[in-house]
Amino acid sequence: MQCPPTATPLPTGTPLPPVYVVTKEEANVRQGPGVAYPVVTRLDAGTQVTVVGRNQAGDWWKVCCVNGGDVWISDSLVRADGPLWTVAEVLNVPPPPPPPP
Repeated sequence: MQCPPTATPLPTGTPLPPVYVVTKEEANVRQGPGVAYPVVTRLDAGTQVTVVGRNQAGDWWKVCCVNGGDVWISDSLVRADGPLWTVAEVLNVPPPPPPPP
């Protein structure tokens, strides 16, 4: 009795992190996932940023390396390119600062 041949798995590459392209002029990036967080800076249309996380609702993306740090941008301001399923949820999001008096 002859055994069936075993399948040899094909090598798979590690997916690249998603890249998001800002689609609106002067898109605000913030310290946290929401408009209650302070604006860090603005990005011009066409600016590419690398996503490193998402909030629980999936409507804000944590992006890397804007002015030397991680910031947040609203999903409504970007077009997604890449393997979105690899983006991890950020669990340790600090609460927004209290509004000024």
